[in-house]
Amino acid sequence: MAELDNPGLMDVMNQFWDWKTNQMWTAFPGKCIKYDSSKRQGSIEVLVKYLFGEDEVPKSIPNLLDVPVMMPGNQFATINLPKLGSGSFGLMIAANIDITDWILGSGQAVLPTEDRRWDINDGFFIPGVFPEGAPYQGTIDDDVLDISVKPGTKVKIGNSVADLPGMFDELLTLLQGTVDFTGIASTGTNIKILTQLATLQAKLGQIKA
Repeated sequence: MAELDNPGLMDVMNQFWDWKTNQMWTAFPGKCIKYDSSKRQGSIEVLVKYLFGEDEVPKSIPNLLDVPVMMPGNQFATINLPKLGSGSFGLMIAANIDITDWILGSGQAVLPTEDRRWDINDGFFIPGVFPEGAPYQGTIDDDVLDISVKPGTKVKIGNSVADLPGMFDELLTLLQGTVDFTGIASTGTNIKILTQLATLQAKLGQIKA
């Protein structure tokens, strides 16, 4: 017990503990600066700095490469956020074990090659966290289930064969084709309705992919 009461020994133990815990990462803010949609992986800028010594200037941490990006989906259907690699903010979650072998595999359980724990390179990026100085640029209605995008961003609901906004656009084109500019039409509409259809189609064009 006498050794444990030795201040010199306690200082060494505290320094070792500080060094050890400084190597452990759990969660921290990041920014996606490049995104590969085919792999769903991105390059992440770490938005915290690191102080290596008490008298040193805080240093930036190198960008993290090939980071898995988490968005709702599976192998058959998915949500893909536009312009993700243009500086989207989010949260990096560090795994408590080496995930490299699993990422390179096909989904089966694997035995990690490395024995590292809570390493900064074993993380997942979750987009959608906004700092107060850079809030969401669209408009959100708190009273409804809102799928909202910034004006000018396109939306696709469907697949390579059928897309809902695209089908609405085609329907509007067909409806306009049935209208006679003189006011006589097979649908019983007139030039006012034709103008309204054109306006509606222009609005749809703002989001149609």
